[in-house]
Amino acid sequence: MDSTTGAVLSNGSYARYFMKVCFSSHNKGGIHRENTNPMKAIHGLMPDFAPEPVNFGKYASDPEICFFIMKFVDMTDEIPEADSLPEKVAEMHRKGISPNGKYGFHVPELQIHGEDKEMQELFKNMVEKAIPRLLRPLETGGNNIKPRLVHGNLWDGNARSNIMTDKPIIYDASSMYAHNEFELGPWNLPRYQIFRRYIREYQRHFERSEPKEDFENRPTIAGNGGVAYIIYSRHTITSSAAYLNNLRYRETAIRDMRYLVEKYPNGYEGEHGRKGD
Repeated sequence: MDSTTGAVLSNGSYARYFMKVCFSSHNKGGIHRENTNPMKAIHGLMPDFAPEPVNFGKYASDPEICFFIMKFVDMTDEIPEADSLPEKVAEMHRKGISPNGKYGFHVPELQIHGEDKEMQELFKNMVEKAIPRLLRPLETGGNNIKPRLVHGNLWDGNARSNIMTDKPIIYDASSMYAHNEFELGPWNLPRYQIFRRYIREYQRHFERSEPKEDFENRPTIAGNGGVAYIIYSRHTITSSAAYLNNLRYRETAIRDMRYLVEKYPNGYEGEHGRKGD
């Protein structure tokens, strides 16, 4: 449940806040992620690009109910235009280089629907074949990438424009430090309005990583769960976890994994081992 509320501050001024309430105990990790790391990281880097998080916690009357509060920003009902959102996302990626050079975030992840034998077998082939084929060339043969701050769940529902400034604003982040192209995974899914023209515009502000010829398939890895960057649920699989009685997103993830496993049955065939080997 989402709502707005207000409060009179100690100096007598009035402030408005946005509050998200979660009644389902399985999603406590989601509330924790939004407050503890992602929104603070994005707002701290670019204050005009994300609302300021305030706090999170549990109801004293019912510890199974969690809440998350951030400062209220009046937003439009439409997604930002393709000539504005990708530029701001690219700016966040340029500025948000991991401070310790490492990938990921120390946050919990969600696993709701239980085990799936086909997915487990596909995952094994993804890790052994498809992922090395697409990602090892990014950091071998003279190529290099840096872990950068990404929103992690940037689809239509998590981007609007600030009514006061008409600038893009993003929220409901599931951030981590990743290859910047991870962000484009949802933008490669035809079910969203933020679709491929946003990718084309993004490329005007952040050039594709080498080897460029692999670019079209790298977002597929991010879109089906980002297993290349954090071995657990990501975008489509995260969507699956959010809908307890709907297996559609899991089926989509399995379909995409099948595609990559079939496309790269031989895996990486280059001369370079893993980075650091």
